[in-house]
Amino acid sequence: MGFNPEIHHRRSIRLQNFDYSKSGAYFLTVCSNKRECLFGNIQNGEMILNEIGRIVHFWKNEIAHYYCGVTVDDAFVIMPNHIHIIIWIHDVGADRCVCPIKTDVYPIRQNDPNIPEIMAGRCIFGRGTHIGVPLPKIVQWFKTMTTNSYFRTMKSNIVKFGNRLWQRNYYERVIRSESELNCIREYIRKNPSNWENDAENR
Repeated sequence: MGFNPEIHHRRSIRLQNFDYSKSGAYFLTVCSNKRECLFGNIQNGEMILNEIGRIVHFWKNEIAHYYCGVTVDDAFVIMPNHIHIIIWIHDVGADRCVCPIKTDVYPIRQNDPNIPEIMAGRCIFGRGTHIGVPLPKIVQWFKTMTTNSYFRTMKSNIVKFGNRLWQRNYYERVIRSESELNCIREYIRKNPSNWENDAENR
């Protein structure tokens, strides 16, 4: 059975006694506040990011820098009013309570169209955290960082854009097989070209 795109439109019920910090892949859909189209628009089946969309893209890339044992799948898309993302939590065979702190300082790339202007030229300290961090903590960190950058960038237009960036909740799905993973990846990649029929399209 192929991936059912209706699944992610329902708020998932967390599995009882399931450890959301253990190894695995998790498919998430995170919607903008009131499903407003804040991140850009679709043109000819492709997503064109605006300044807020570039902020979201930037902090998506920082997830793996901040959290040890966490990566973001290449199948990722920012839509006008939501994002689809697959987060991998890896068991790297180390003590879950101890993780080397990332102390390297690295400059944000210049002249990258996906880097918001407000972040260009800054340096980020990769602080890191312990292995086995639960999924909700990762999502909360991502929401916090994008929201802070959003406020700094849009402070002169906050009335127009609203005082919240994200909906409070998000949709999640534990990916249980390789075939399901491949179907979800394909669904994510095709999302911009299917925007006209997307249930999130207002």
